[in-house]
Amino acid sequence: MATTPMKHLGRAQRPKLVQSIVEMVPACRKVLRAICEINSITVSAYLYDVARLEIHKQAVCCPMAKHVLTMFNKEIDQRVYKPCSGFHCQLCAHKEACALGQTDKLFAFSDKSLEGLEDAGYVSSVTYQEVTRVEPIITLTRLDSA
Repeated sequence: MATTPMKHLGRAQRPKLVQSIVEMVPACRKVLRAICEINSITVSAYLYDVARLEIHKQAVCCPMAKHVLTMFNKEIDQRVYKPCSGFHCQLCAHKEACALGQTDKLFAFSDKSLEGLEDAGYVSSVTYQEVTRVEPIITLTRLDSA
């Protein structure tokens, strides 16, 4: 029997979260809190999204990480295939639709983010440029123990 997520104000209700402890030097914690304040997000929500995206990025190129996601019936977050994936997602108007693979649109500031920038005295614009990146390509070959 298929289940549907519970809806609350038009959005799927998040599953219960468990606490994880992250240790860091005090200066890094201060920077993190300041960045989260700029983005109007909690430290917990920021770290959750960043860690989740990195796990999904790893699963794209690492069969072991992909297997772990498969074991827990998790699909790869579709944001990882886009060039704008990363911290931009915290401020993006398309975050939810993008994660589900429901849009091909690239980063655009959400209304909330635009208001925050304007309140801070900034005018924003988003442009794209083509760049060449060097990324490691990891190949894993399973050794049979026979």
